Amino acid sequence: LSNGCLGICAMASKIESAPMEEILRRITKAGEFRIVKFPEEVILEKDVSEWPKVHCLIAFFSTGFPLDKAIDYVRKFKPITLNDLEHQKVLRSRLEVYRVLDEWSIPHPNYITVDHDAVRRGEKSFEEYYDYIVYEGMRLNKPFVE
Repeated sequence: LSNGCLGICAMASKIESAPMEEILRRITKAGEFRIVKFPEEVILEKDVSEWPKVHCLIAFFSTGFPLDKAIDYVRKFKPITLNDLEHQKVLRSRLEVYRVLDEWSIPHPNYITVDHDAVRRGEKSFEEYYDYIVYEGMRLNKPFVE
């Protein structure tokens, strides 16, 4: 993609951060890409059809970033993506991360997903002790991430 157009799609706080500025300075210095920073107001307020068209896209999720909208942009215009936006959605959910790890048989710490509403309704059993919990007969020792 010599002299291609590299789009940076993120909230202003990410694009204007010192680390990002340094990365973009180095990319620009190499002379291979023209950098296009998507303005935050465009990302938030405009339809993806009005976003800049680029050959290659880097997009970063942060608070307030419309990830589904960015995914729509990628589906519609098919730029090369340097970081998979669909997988950014997976990383937003601990349960989705565990699902993918299980799908690929990747070892991970034991976990239990507690349905607190079902426990309150008496449909599921939950017991908490000093150094462990038991949910539906499955024991998990403390400490653990909630």
